[in-house]
Amino acid sequence: MALKHRDFKEPVNVTLKTDGRGRVVLGPLSDIVTGHRDGPGGTAHTWNLPTDRHTYRGTLHAKAGEPVTVPYLGTADRPTREELACWRSAGA
Repeated sequence: MALKHRDFKEPVNVTLKTDGRGRVVLGPLSDIVTGHRDGPGGTAHTWNLPTDRHTYRGTLHAKAGEPVTVPYLGTADRPTREELACWRSAGA
């Protein structure tokens, strides 16, 4: 199988082994954009891996006194105060 990373021109060829149930667990494929395999009898298949297309709302609405949960999208284990900004608006 060949895996293509988004930052490199050439794919990396890897040999995979199935588990006892005939499955291969690849784990996270961070920054992998395609996977390709040549099969028996000259068959081949290429998978274009989707990118994360999830978006979050730019505005949050909540009732006064209720907690608001916001996902942390940074890369550290915990956010720092410098990364986050909270303020009051609209009738505050």
